[in-house]
Amino acid sequence: MKAARPRVPTFNLSGLLLLPTLLVMYASVSSAQTINFTYNGLRAAGGADSGAGSITLNTYTGSVTLSNVTAFSFSDAVSIPSVGSGNYIYGLGDLTGFSATIVNGSVTSMTLTTGTVTPTGTLTQKLLFNVSSLSGAGLQLANSSSYTIGTVVPSGPGLPPTPVAEPSSLPMLMLCVLGLAGGFLFKARGSGQLLNT
Repeated sequence: MKAARPRVPTFNLSGLLLLPTLLVMYASVSSAQTINFTYNGLRAAGGADSGAGSITLNTYTGSVTLSNVTAFSFSDAVSIPSVGSGNYIYGLGDLTGFSATIVNGSVTSMTLTTGTVTPTGTLTQKLLFNVSSLSGAGLQLANSSSYTIGTVVPSGPGLPPTPVAEPSSLPMLMLCVLGLAGGFLFKARGSGQLLNT
């Protein structure tokens, strides 16, 4: 009577069918990048302001709009002689409009609009920030009359976009990995085949 040969774990090759799914998910990444910008403006009645901000986009090429913005911040310091000073801080929730054109990693045009915010400091006037073009920007009153007028200088990094996995693909990736691992463990523990002599 021949002795039984040890069982050799086998792997279900059908599990390999999940690999194309993984490759598709890795291919479906977005190009996330941040536009940094500075602003300098003057007030006709006297005074000046300057600020800096950033806009993070989930794609960084061609025409982008408000739906592509994932993060936004802008802080502008205003100083008016004999009146006072204030700091206007805008966040993503204040952004009401945005569009830009990006060519070879450079911002060639940009428009942006926020809602009004109340400043910190001695100034009390609520103001919004509006960019109608790179050379036409400024703080405005709620009725759209200009408070300060200046220019915006964007400084997109101009580097190759950073791949970022889309949030919806992450759960799918985890399920695929767990499925592959589970299938292998199940086969390794519960089944096998005899070696032929």
